Amino acid sequence: MKFSSSIAGFLTLMSVAHASVIQEQEPNNSLNTAQPIPVAAFSLGYNPIIANSATLPWVTIEGTGDNTFDFYAFVVPNAGMIASIFDVDNTGNLDSYLTLYDPNGNYLAANDDSWPNMDSGSSSYFDSYLTYTFTTPGTYTIAHSFELHMVWGTHTSRYD
Repeated sequence: MKFSSSIAGFLTLMSVAHASVIQEQEPNNSLNTAQPIPVAAFSLGYNPIIANSATLPWVTIEGTGDNTFDFYAFVVPNAGMIASIFDVDNTGNLDSYLTLYDPNGNYLAANDDSWPNMDSGSSSYFDSYLTYTFTTPGTYTIAHSFELHMVWGTHTSRYD
């Protein structure tokens, strides 16, 4: 099962090409083993399932849903009011869940279902959609997990 998640809006403009697809790397099942997402991986380029993809830098992460949490670390390089969007798409019967942590590992925000913010890339209200405004630079972590709803086995995941 494929789905996508956006991490967008908090980096300076990088390029006008599509971001490369970053493959999930295990172990990334905890805050201490979060997979780093390099600033250079973010870029601009039209993507029909990402709102404002031509104006907000974004990255795609592809992984497998193996009934564990997947943690990804990213850098907010500048202080200020920096808006961001974390969006999981095309989950089908998977119920995705996003949790955002600050540089010290403290909980900041979470989202289970996208209602009422379901975007064009979502196939279900089970798709998570989280917005957050960063005010302090640092390395933050987003955790992704899901619950199965009558779906069994390993699934391929995609975060844009």
